[in-house]
Amino acid sequence: MASHRTLDRCMFATATTGTTDFAVGAAITGFQTPAAAGATNGDTFFYVAESADLSQWEFGLGTYSTTGPTLARPTVVLANSSGGTSKINFTNAPRVYAVMPAEIGDIVENTVLVGAAVSATTGTNLDICFIDLPAGSWDVWANMCTDVGGSTVTAVVVGWIHTVSVTEPTKPNGGAHLRQIATLATGDSIAYPIGMKTYNVVTTTRVYLSARFGFSGGTLSAYGYIGARRRK
Repeated sequence: MASHRTLDRCMFATATTGTTDFAVGAAITGFQTPAAAGATNGDTFFYVAESADLSQWEFGLGTYSTTGPTLARPTVVLANSSGGTSKINFTNAPRVYAVMPAEIGDIVENTVLVGAAVSATTGTNLDICFIDLPAGSWDVWANMCTDVGGSTVTAVVVGWIHTVSVTEPTKPNGGAHLRQIATLATGDSIAYPIGMKTYNVVTTTRVYLSARFGFSGGTLSAYGYIGARRRK
């Protein structure tokens, strides 16, 4: 599952010139590649690409692909050395590094939309999505939704945030635990906030949005959002 990333000490060389996507080369000495910094296929992160003499540069939100690997450049960048928002036509291959703009803040998030909803089996725990938190103190929150068939009757809804996959934590889980036992009308879908919990982590740690449903008469799939903001 892809997500928006903040990558620590990520800087790499590229052989790319012109306006094509950046081919990810070797890490600059003292830094690491996106993969070594924790990026996975489809993840996005903010980057700056700049020529050695700093005469050409661009700042944008790129999408990482393990094929190549490459960093896809957006059609419209956030800023560039020409004072516009077009991709720079690099005369010489730049170096590329991950950044986090101060005006956006240190946020990690991931969304699974209804089109990619995770199919559920009644009474069985499932992971909806996850984020990877770098070392630090983080406030994590989430919400989850269901997409049900027209004949589905939902009777039990349980959702939580946890660092262990498909494992329900002990309630109240620092405020990030939802449990509802109430039979919904046939075909009704739901959307619920899960709550917020603070995590203090010393190494990169994966946090899951997970759930369990009791239902009958049809199908149920789950989708949702999980986000985190670093505590200052």
